Amino acid sequence: MERQPIQVRLASHADYPAVIEVTYAAYAAQRAKSELYAYVYTETVESLTASQAKHPNWQILVVEEAEQIVAAVRVGTFKPTDTDLHLWRLSVKPEAQGRGYGKLLVQTVEQWASAQGYQSISLGALEVSPENQAMYERWGYRYHERREMTSAPGNFYAILHKPTDRKLNQTVATYEIMAEDYQQRRGAVGPWVLESLDRFKQQLAAPAKILEVGCGPGRDARLLRETGYHVVALDPTWAMLQLAKQAKVPLVAGDSRSLPIAAASVQGVWAQASLLHLPHLEFSLALSEITRVLQPHGVCYLSLKVGDGEQWHADGRLFAFHQPAAVTKALAGVGLTVLDQWVVEADLPNNPPWVRTIAHKEHA
Repeated sequence: MERQPIQVRLASHADYPAVIEVTYAAYAAQRAKSELYAYVYTETVESLTASQAKHPNWQILVVEEAEQIVAAVRVGTFKPTDTDLHLWRLSVKPEAQGRGYGKLLVQTVEQWASAQGYQSISLGALEVSPENQAMYERWGYRYHERREMTSAPGNFYAILHKPTDRKLNQTVATYEIMAEDYQQRRGAVGPWVLESLDRFKQQLAAPAKILEVGCGPGRDARLLRETGYHVVALDPTWAMLQLAKQAKVPLVAGDSRSLPIAAASVQGVWAQASLLHLPHLEFSLALSEITRVLQPHGVCYLSLKVGDGEQWHADGRLFAFHQPAAVTKALAGVGLTVLDQWVVEADLPNNPPWVRTIAHKEHA
């Protein structure tokens, strides 16, 4: 049987009923074995909504297969100063189990934790189900301590930890080497950039404060400044930032997955052909960061390549491809609503089309 297309993304409020359904179904066998799992079934859409309001850093990550949510996990911290990212209530629908979706979600959380600088990931496993602890240990988690259940005194669960693994970003390393060559090849402002800017201006007029995520050698940063915007340009590549000085805007060295920018501090975000270098498992993390730094009613612009899957270029850069509908759902998962979306042919031969999207943040 052919595997249906899947997407890993953050859940929006509209997804909460499906998340609850998946969770209840996934824990049914565990509850049949022990009533200690009854606490899972106290979760409702209302309680999820209240928890999200109380803890804005708590998020729900889901796997969607053929437009149906089949797996979910909660992730977050308990205090802003925590160096440990916690995941809980990993759930996979019974009919979707055995396809690796649970491990996929856990691996995604691990990548996010590493990207955002957490030292480790932690989770809990009830002692009544030792097979769950054994599964996590196969995935590299190790016993840390024993705790008593607050909902059922006299019963215990194990806390397991796994340290994060911060690896070299090969794409960034490649851009460090090819920065000047890239500027020579892509330094001119093409008509497609001007079209995108015109559509962006219809949603957010100058002078507004704009964060450019992935500024490269500064071509768009300079154009945005000359248009009248107040621009702060960010890139993870030191060589690119040296070239971007010609844009005459404030420059910041930073990662799109963990923006060193204050919450609700900009009115717009411009991400031209930058987030396409993130693996699919980290795409929603960058979108979540964009939402965090945007003010209410702020506007963001994204430019991505159309297609499916990921591909390493011969020069050492990773490219991820996105379908327009999947981009819309990923944006909804972080609280961004699409205002404008269009697909255009590539400006270089033998390249896939581009999907360009403008969205806005509706609420605080």
